[in-house]
Amino acid sequence: MDNDFLYDLLAKTSLLLQDGDRRFFQGFGLSQARFYALLHVQKDPGISLTELSRRLLCTKGNTTRILASLTEGGLLSRTVDPQDQRAYHLEISARGQGLFDQVRAAYQHFNQERFTALTDRQKRMLLDQLQILNDDLVRQLQ
Repeated sequence: MDNDFLYDLLAKTSLLLQDGDRRFFQGFGLSQARFYALLHVQKDPGISLTELSRRLLCTKGNTTRILASLTEGGLLSRTVDPQDQRAYHLEISARGQGLFDQVRAAYQHFNQERFTALTDRQKRMLLDQLQILNDDLVRQLQ
């Protein structure tokens, strides 16, 4: 088996998915990072900056910029934590929730369309194999 070819194909697939995401989210005035920030704040109101940065796989500085743009756009509210003046309490606004719901539904449909070339059986097999690979890659990074 040619591991270089396998790696190149996985890398190309990743780039194609990322470019598709970029184009998709751009249609809603969002980036992938901004969408996922909304998702995590919506699921876990009050999430810390450190935890959100960890989930977004980016620095605290970058996460702060993402949150500032979402707050300025009226999609998030950010208030100082009364117990810890250095921390913020994040909540998705009504406007942010409306946009998030719209984008999430469209994104689910978009992703459904992306995988129409595969049967359900092929999707399950691919999912199983990718899970094995991802678990091992995580193990190698520890």
